[in-house]
Amino acid sequence: MFSVAYTGLIVLAGSILFMFLIVPIERIKKLLLIGLVAGIGIAILLVYVMNLFDFWTFHGADVLNLYGIPIFLSLAWVPLVIAFIHLFTEFYQPWQRVGLVLLFPAGAIILHYLLLQKGALTYKSWNLFFTYIVSVIIHFGIFVWFEAKVQLKN
Repeated sequence: MFSVAYTGLIVLAGSILFMFLIVPIERIKKLLLIGLVAGIGIAILLVYVMNLFDFWTFHGADVLNLYGIPIFLSLAWVPLVIAFIHLFTEFYQPWQRVGLVLLFPAGAIILHYLLLQKGALTYKSWNLFFTYIVSVIIHFGIFVWFEAKVQLKN
């Protein structure tokens, strides 16, 4: 039987596999710092704020938790941010980029839905639609931040 405590490790392993399937190794090396800063920073800040305002709470969704923050689940953001930025730089058409900003948050919705069903996550004054909107805003913010960083180099 599957224990929800392994969810963080499974999601982290899946996100690493996803990244290696679509991002060349040399590109991963170039985007690693951005992935670490944006991935870990956003994940920890988001979960902290959601816990602070009591919008959502994780319950045993990870084998390692720190102040209510599931560590491996948070680390899963690193390869996903790397993959997201890589794809964003590969796609030039506006509809492709909009599609990425709308598609990546669907993964958060699926994960949250499964965690809610298993009792590993509870919402208070929150719902999946709000999660989707916040995730879209975060992904758009990652794009804007990355584009600004690239522009500053040029």
